[in-house]
Amino acid sequence: MNKDFSIRQFDPLVENPVPIFNLFERVYGDASTIRKRWNWEILSHPDCRNIRIFIAEHHGNLIGMTVRMPYTLVVNEVSQAVFFASNSMVDPDYRGHGVIGKLYDVAAAKTGAMQFSKGTAAAMQAVLRKKGYREVLPSNYQVCILSPLRWMIGKIAKRSVFQPVLVSQCLDNKGYSQIQRFPDYYEEFAKNALSKIGGGLLKTAGYMNWRYFRNPHRNYLVFLRNNAEKVSSMLVLRVEGTTAYIVDMLWDPAVPDEPAGTLGFARSTAKKLGACKLVAWGSLHGFRDACRRNFFITRKESPSFSWFPNQSGTSLDCMSSVHIVHGDGDIDYL
Repeated sequence: MNKDFSIRQFDPLVENPVPIFNLFERVYGDASTIRKRWNWEILSHPDCRNIRIFIAEHHGNLIGMTVRMPYTLVVNEVSQAVFFASNSMVDPDYRGHGVIGKLYDVAAAKTGAMQFSKGTAAAMQAVLRKKGYREVLPSNYQVCILSPLRWMIGKIAKRSVFQPVLVSQCLDNKGYSQIQRFPDYYEEFAKNALSKIGGGLLKTAGYMNWRYFRNPHRNYLVFLRNNAEKVSSMLVLRVEGTTAYIVDMLWDPAVPDEPAGTLGFARSTAKKLGACKLVAWGSLHGFRDACRRNFFITRKESPSFSWFPNQSGTSLDCMSSVHIVHGDGDIDYL
């Protein structure tokens, strides 16, 4: 192959996405998922105009791409734009020629912001390390076996032998309620919680509603805990078969039993819904420590979360002081 490929930014609001769908087809053998979620994932994103899609072309043919999803990172009450890498791929016929590396270089240069990446294959992890990406440590998932006996029986039977209850039957008298939409006042809670925790990703109510209630390929259970007429915690769960995931979680550390209280609620709720295993991943030391106190054990598996500083050199001295949660298995979003 002649290596004279070019990199440019793709405009999803103007350009036809069919070449991107065709690239998915060549890489994964099927483009049905990206076709189904394109409108939601890109065009309906609440911050659509700040999504950055970079493509590599060779003689006019699309041979690679990477997407940068926009977020706001707050550290010690100072906000900065960051971008999360998703949908990075190269046509199988063009691999080994530096396409993905160049795409990542251009994305970092053009956005000028801190970059986040996770879920990458081992070969890609090696590329990112050479480029200066730093892995978030500790990096392993934490897992809680909710019912060892049912877990063992399920492993043998290859299915759950437990009849789950309704979500409404999982709620207790500690103020937890299931919601179908994030209220506007959620944003004030999120800002206050992150300021007390020290840092994390600030997500608007609009983003949360888009992410968890309008997602066409995932179903989530979302709970708010109210304490003295104020939100004290937020929890997003996904249950798939006998496994449950803590997809998102935020809490007010001024509430005496948080975050342990919401982790305990997550455990009991997942168990009542038929899950035998609860999976969590978080960067914050306090969150991981609370998981350990709630009988989570550390596994070998890791989402391979890493980050790259912005052009001004701004970096995070210790990622364990920043609150980022991922336990969904859906690697495209934080």
